[in-house]
Amino acid sequence: ACKSPKYDVSKQELAFVQEKLIEQREWAQRQITETATATRAVKIDAEEGLAATTKMLHALRDDAVTFREKMAKYISLLQHSSDSQGDAISALEVHRGRLRSDVDMLIADHKAYTEDMDGWADDVRMKVERLFRAMEPAKVEWKIQRAMKKAKDMRRPLSVKSPVFSLRGLTEVQLEFFPEGTNNSPDDKAVLRVYLPPNAHVRFQAWIGFLTDGPLETKPTGSLSMDILVDDWKTQIQDDGCLPVIMQMIRDFTNNDESLSTEVRIENP
Repeated sequence: ACKSPKYDVSKQELAFVQEKLIEQREWAQRQITETATATRAVKIDAEEGLAATTKMLHALRDDAVTFREKMAKYISLLQHSSDSQGDAISALEVHRGRLRSDVDMLIADHKAYTEDMDGWADDVRMKVERLFRAMEPAKVEWKIQRAMKKAKDMRRPLSVKSPVFSLRGLTEVQLEFFPEGTNNSPDDKAVLRVYLPPNAHVRFQAWIGFLTDGPLETKPTGSLSMDILVDDWKTQIQDDGCLPVIMQMIRDFTNNDESLSTEVRIENP
């Protein structure tokens, strides 16, 4: 029997999806390798810092031992020679001042070193957090199995919800599909409801099969959900009976890192 054009299209789509999965896997492996390299570099720097601190502590301990030995010598001299007590005390004070100056320099150097290490650690933490955010997916695909059967069983305003997921740093994102619409939606229109975390200000795009309203934008002071009206969604049901629902995060306006966006818009004043 001749294969239908719809079968060829599905086969092409499946090949395209497989190619994208291979690309995503290779990209993820590169990101993991880069993360491992950064982790090794952090470990080496931490070991070097620990070695330097240990060396500094050993030097301080040696200075303390030397100081105690010299103090014992001076006390012995004072006990055996009363005539040289003034000179010994003066020499002791001079030496104590030098030791105090050395200790103050060591404390200042250690404080500066600690501040440098703290700044370096904060910089590494920010870079690692940015790397993990960049590794989070920007696109989710939700397949509603047995879509036609569920549409027959569900009456307005019954719905089916997706599991909660995360997209590019946004947590607790969820999709809800109303096959017959909500109580407030027009007749003969389905509704795709997108739930976002509080104060979210993002631009995204959603598809029901191949149907889409284009990029949409939420406001940080608006509702926690957005309703998208859908026409003729039943025509998008695939051969296996499932209905694909896709959501792609285009830009998070609360994060100025352009590397996490799939688009960059520039406007002249």
